[in-house]
Amino acid sequence: MERYQRSQLRSPELNDNEFDLCSGEELERWLLKVIWGAAAAASSVPDNLKTAPLSEVLASYLFRDGLLPRHWGLYLTGSPNPEVTPSVDIGLEVRSEVHERRLLTATVFMGAVRFTLALGPLEAGNGAFAIHRPSAVCLHSSEGKALIVLALSWDHGRKSPAVVVDLRSRRLL
Repeated sequence: MERYQRSQLRSPELNDNEFDLCSGEELERWLLKVIWGAAAAASSVPDNLKTAPLSEVLASYLFRDGLLPRHWGLYLTGSPNPEVTPSVDIGLEVRSEVHERRLLTATVFMGAVRFTLALGPLEAGNGAFAIHRPSAVCLHSSEGKALIVLALSWDHGRKSPAVVVDLRSRRLL
């Protein structure tokens, strides 16, 4: 993931392409650890992270290769505009959504790509998208032929169809 993030932060040649493959589950677990750690370090921990049933499900997923409930986990989210602008200033940014002391989602921005971890089904409206466990994210440059591809492998989703998300970047940093 570090290589994928760094490839967005450099000036590519017009035909400079990049392909990275990583485990979707590892990315999902890493994101869960970041969120859980941030919530535990905060002065007020969301109530649903303190309850035994949810804590046991999350701990089983993190440490015992358990499964998350259906439609929980990593989503690729975005606005209806397929063109995104990477941020040079922030390589990694984490935001969480807490409602009535319950953690609903947490989002990590990696350059131009937005990954969201949802503790429940996530639906997008108004033309936005929320793709559960995407197979690949393709960042196409608007200025040239540069293409950065992040392919995600999912151990527990072998029979599900591949979902590829195409994003057009105003510039591949």
